Amino acid sequence: MNSTKLSGIRTLTPSEIESLIMTLTAPNRGINERRKAARNRLLMMVMLDAGLRLQEALTLKLWQLWIGNAPVSQLEITPEQTKTKTARTVPVSSRLAAAIENMHRQTWRPLEVPNHAPAMCYRLPWEPPTPRAVQKMLAMAGKQICGRPITPHQLRHTFATRLMKVTDIRTVQVLLGHKHLTSTQVYTHPSTDDCTRAINALEFGR
Repeated sequence: MNSTKLSGIRTLTPSEIESLIMTLTAPNRGINERRKAARNRLLMMVMLDAGLRLQEALTLKLWQLWIGNAPVSQLEITPEQTKTKTARTVPVSSRLAAAIENMHRQTWRPLEVPNHAPAMCYRLPWEPPTPRAVQKMLAMAGKQICGRPITPHQLRHTFATRLMKVTDIRTVQVLLGHKHLTSTQVYTHPSTDDCTRAINALEFGR
């Protein structure tokens, strides 16, 4: 299936998503590299499976992802973290929960990371990567797997596009944290594959 193009932004196909995750989380013998890979997987998942903006992802605190002895069942994004200054809640997928558990096992627990520390840190000092560093990392990985840069916003677009196939636009608006429905309507544009499936279904129904 071809990548869907929305307002000039290409979403990622399932195979591109898998390749991206594999590229950014490749196993390595060094402990810091393993922890960095766990961080990268978690960072990808909060954008791909929860639709967070890059800045929202980088400002997450450990307590927002891990409570007691388990991953949270819902991400609680605070008004201060959002672009629209409006809080929102996003249920945690099984894939995101697994990434949180892996980060806890690899990094947070052995390093005794404090609850108020940035969740995306994997070594001292407790600081997340810069937006520029993440953008560069994704761009390089994109060129490697599909011959073009990938941006953080593409991950959020991919999340939204996938959502539009399984739920209504109001639900997508809430999960994305859009203040206005017009911001969400870009994801209602059908792809070439959507049009093909519609025609095929019409013909089969004759």
